[in-house]
Amino acid sequence: GEPVDPITVGAELTRRGELTKAGGASYLHTCVQTVPTVANGPRYAEIVRAKAYRRAAIESAQRILQYAYSEEGDEADVRGLVEQELTAIVAGTPGLATAPPSVGDLYLDYVAELEEVQNGRQTGIT
Repeated sequence: GEPVDPITVGAELTRRGELTKAGGASYLHTCVQTVPTVANGPRYAEIVRAKAYRRAAIESAQRILQYAYSEEGDEADVRGLVEQELTAIVAGTPGLATAPPSVGDLYLDYVAELEEVQNGRQTGIT
């Protein structure tokens, strides 16, 4: 039931560790001289989502490693970060252990900055 074209076949061969054995991605494209179609869009989106999830999970693991090696905080702080990052990974939101700021908060910060500029305060200089 999966679409078959160079992108999906390449993703599957990569997943199996057999892409090089099959001749590489460029060989797949020479075998099939077609342009990907919109019909395969949902499958492409799934491949992109899965790869993004893996990258974000790796980044979460790197944050844990960096914090653990940094000697910052105590054991409870390290445990807290590990729990936070792993919870986000299991929930399917790695890299989002802390919620992104709301649009409302961003807007209020922007308005406050504009008011400071209007009142003659310089902003953005550190």
